[in-house]
Parts: sequence; structure tokens; C-alpha cells
Amino acid sequence: MAGGTIAAGLVPAFLLGWIGRRLGIAFESETRQRLRARRRGWTVLAVAVGGAVLGVSAVVGGSLGDRADRADRRAADRQLAAIVAKVHRIDASAASVTGTEPDRRLQIPIDGERIGAYTLEWAIVETLHNTDLDAGTRRLELTEESVVETIPIDVSRLREVYRETVLQGRGGALVEEDFEARLRLRPELSSDEAARLPDMAVRNLALGQSDLLSDAIIPVPVRFEIR
Repeated sequence: MAGGTIAAGLVPAFLLGWIGRRLGIAFESETRQRLRARRRGWTVLAVAVGGAVLGVSAVVGGSLGDRADRADRRAADRQLAAIVAKVHRIDASAASVTGTEPDRRLQIPIDGERIGAYTLEWAIVETLHNTDLDAGTRRLELTEESVVETIPIDVSRLREVYRETVLQGRGGALVEEDFEARLRLRPELSSDEAARLPDMAVRNLALGQSDLLSDAIIPVPVRFEIR
């Protein structure tokens, strides 16, 4: 009778122990899952925060870079405007052709404030056929003072080139018309000047499409006979 009582008492104790172990295992498993979920949450949050920080840094850095670029462009534009205002120009209204054949000269007034090198390009053009009869270049070193450049007009050369190009070698013509002296004054930028200007301004100058250039057309009346 006593043995049956002991066995009957052991069964509930065993069941209680088994249930307690299962509950402990389940609690531990749930705890581990919660910890893993919490870690994943912290990981996701850390990645999000890190991405946000990098995004803000990129925006701030890009904004500062854009401001610096805009400041550089404004400085280059101001430098270009300053050189355009000071660069030397041909005064076409005061230019003239003087002398008589064979000693004829083209007088070209030039005025400006930029100190430095320039190239003066010129061509004498027969306008009806748009034919260059004579051309040349001249290197100039100009200061803040106005100057008058003199270009001799070689009438004998004009006559011979006219015969060969316009008349195709024939003679027996009296030429009495206005040719044109087409002039261009080009500043030769120093390396320091070019570095301070916008890249596009330097390229346009090289292409001959720039406000830094001074162009002029001067009438050149001629009269000669080709035998």
C-alpha cells in the first residue's frame, strides 16, 4: 500500500518537472528569437542611419562643391569682362589710305589699355570675286598708349595678282574700284591670363569667335592699268 502511494506521488512530480523543462526550453527559445529580432532591428537601424549620414554628407559635400564651382565661374567671367573692356581695338572710323602709287599706305589707329602681345592680321581683297590679292600678319607689343600702325600697300603686287586670279592671265584692262582692307587684331593671351578665363572663352578666341577680337573693314580705292 505504501509503495502504491509513493508511485502515485512520483507521477505528478515527473509531469511537473517535464512541463517545467518544456516551458524553460520554450522561454529560452523565445528569448533567443527576441534577441535575434532585436539585433536585426538594430542592424537595420544602423544601416539606415549610416545611409542617411552618408546621404547628408554627399548632399553637403556636393552643395559646397557646387558653390565653389559657381564662385570660380563668376571669377572667370569677371576676369573675361575686365579683359574685354581693356583689350585694344581698331578704330575703323579714323583709319585711312594715304599716299600715291607706288607709295601708298594704310594707316590703322589702335587704342586700348591692355599691356601685352597682339597679332594684327590683314588682307587686301577684291570684293567682286572675294579674292585675296595680298595678306600678312604683324606682331605687336602694345601698351596703354594709342598707336597708329602703318601697312604699305604694294600696288604692283595687287596688279599682278589681279591679272592672274581675276583676269586669268589676260591683260588690257583698266581697274578702278574700291578694294577692302580686312583687318583683325587678336590679343595673344599670356598663360596667366588664359588660366584665369573661362575655358570656353579661350577656345572661342582660338576659333576666331570672341569679343576679345577687333575686326574692321577699310575701303582701299585703287586705279591701275593692266597691259
